[in-house]
Amino acid sequence: MANVEKLQQLLGKYQDQLKTLKELFMADGKIDDKEQATLTQIEELISSIGASIGSAVEGASAAAAASVSSISGSVGKGGDNKLEDVKLVQELLNKKGQNLTVDGDCGGKTIAAIEAFQQSELGWKDGRIDPGGKSWGALSGGTSTSTNEATTEEADDTSSEDASSTDDSSSASSDAAAASGEVEEALAANSKIAASVGAGGKNQAEDVLRVKQLLNKFGHKLTEDGNADAALTAAIKDFQTKYRGSSKPDGRVDAGGRTWGSLLGMGRIQGHLEALSKQYGVEPAVIMAIQTVESGGNGFFSDGRPKILFEGHIFWKELKKAGKDPNALRSGNENIIYPKWDSSQYSGGTKEYDRLARAEKIHKEAAYKATSWGEFQIMGFNHSTVGYSDVFSFVEAMKVPNGASLKAVMEFVKNNNLLRHVQGSSKDWASFARGYNGPGYAKNQYDKKLASAFARFQNV
Repeated sequence: MANVEKLQQLLGKYQDQLKTLKELFMADGKIDDKEQATLTQIEELISSIGASIGSAVEGASAAAAASVSSISGSVGKGGDNKLEDVKLVQELLNKKGQNLTVDGDCGGKTIAAIEAFQQSELGWKDGRIDPGGKSWGALSGGTSTSTNEATTEEADDTSSEDASSTDDSSSASSDAAAASGEVEEALAANSKIAASVGAGGKNQAEDVLRVKQLLNKFGHKLTEDGNADAALTAAIKDFQTKYRGSSKPDGRVDAGGRTWGSLLGMGRIQGHLEALSKQYGVEPAVIMAIQTVESGGNGFFSDGRPKILFEGHIFWKELKKAGKDPNALRSGNENIIYPKWDSSQYSGGTKEYDRLARAEKIHKEAAYKATSWGEFQIMGFNHSTVGYSDVFSFVEAMKVPNGASLKAVMEFVKNNNLLRHVQGSSKDWASFARGYNGPGYAKNQYDKKLASAFARFQNV
């Protein structure tokens, strides 16, 4: 990370220089064209260095993940399927309850076991485990390098526990309601394709049409029919590279896979970005970066439910506020009621709903407030900050895949005075991450992940 440190030092130098020059140029009360040109040049340098830092961090993180990973290539459907890698995956799957012969043969039974594991643990399946990916992280017990951290990160890093409510919640609520029209069928949270589309896919006509419709929301001009051609494969690769940040796009959209999830999740917000960008004075890339880091580009599971993370230590606090004694309720509920954050209690994926259901039986309102919801993983106790009079109306809004979640996140950012960190050419991602994710943001490199995602989306 030495190069990153040097870049960060250089970035600080130019930021200081920019501030000093602005003060000097304003000494006579105005900035002339020549002075403005100088400032613009420095701002462009700052932006370029920031993008370089993001790329360097992303590359270093990937390299670090690869160095500790125990598989050297992908395993499963369309994978490299090296003998020792397959054996290791089979062994780990057996520890998760599967009954596979550990022979290094990645046949149909092994792929089915991978899919069953993914569906159970992550809420989606693509039948493949990639080195450093989310499936590998869940299977090996390590940390995934995927940006989909919605169900694995530290609770204190989930949408600002210290957020304060504001007086203009009623106007925000009405705006959110205005933004909550029905989402089109192609973008529904439970929208599915029956089989893979693109390079090496089954390319069933109805599936091909659906994928083309979604890709066209990202600026492509594909003929919306059921024919799979070279233009379709190229468009898929373009999406995987620009929007998913893939260094090795495969040009295929698998049913229930990550590319499909991102097409849905990112596709849902495309139609809202321009208006929100103008309203709040931020670039569309800022909003997309937040979505990508918080929910991996899609805040919903394939069954249509929003992604959630139940926080037992917040439940403890909310029970106290509701006049309940958490100590008296803890026996038999140790994994949903505890005084301090404890990541070992997470179930992950759709299994978080099992924890929430148990908590609801104890106190429904406190349970909802102790859960982060949907596209931007906003905690329920922040409902008034984002424009809802109670947590129940907030949760109902977050269950619907439309503009309400976008409006909510922007109100959260505005009302917690975080907009200033992401407006203009010089972004302060560390300060933004601290306000959005809590004081533990640096441990999980939220600021660097946001900077990296922003740099990528700036170029689309």
